[in-house]
Amino acid sequence: MLSYYEILEIQPDADIATIKAAYRRMVKKYHPDKVGNNAVNYALFRSVQEAYEVLSNEKKRQEYEQINTAYYTYNNKNFQSLSKEELLRRKLRRKQYEAVRQAQAMQKKIEDRDEIIFRSLAVTILIVSGVLGCYLFLVHNTFQSK
Repeated sequence: MLSYYEILEIQPDADIATIKAAYRRMVKKYHPDKVGNNAVNYALFRSVQEAYEVLSNEKKRQEYEQINTAYYTYNNKNFQSLSKEELLRRKLRRKQYEAVRQAQAMQKKIEDRDEIIFRSLAVTILIVSGVLGCYLFLVHNTFQSK
């Protein structure tokens, strides 16, 4: 998982002006209106927004750094040895994975909706056939009694 600093392509000691400039650069790079509105681009765009939201707020940034210090200290030697291209590849793979998971979740919702529609239709058919059966029974008995 990439840190918010890696997403915005800035150093952890960046000031608010640097964060804002990086945010604007990345939003221009990944905005759905500019690069197309597919799931991967949207996920990248949302991750940039989330990173900016946390890093631009001092309180949220301090909480984020406290939580993630242990993780990044442990993995620091691995992180430092990666090239920028490899970091971007990992970021893209993560976003593609998230996009696939979102697409699968959307497919599941569609299948669930179709199942509900099918069951509702089956119940409606049973009700209509029951009402029709009652009506035919009444009509049949009315003509037999005359």
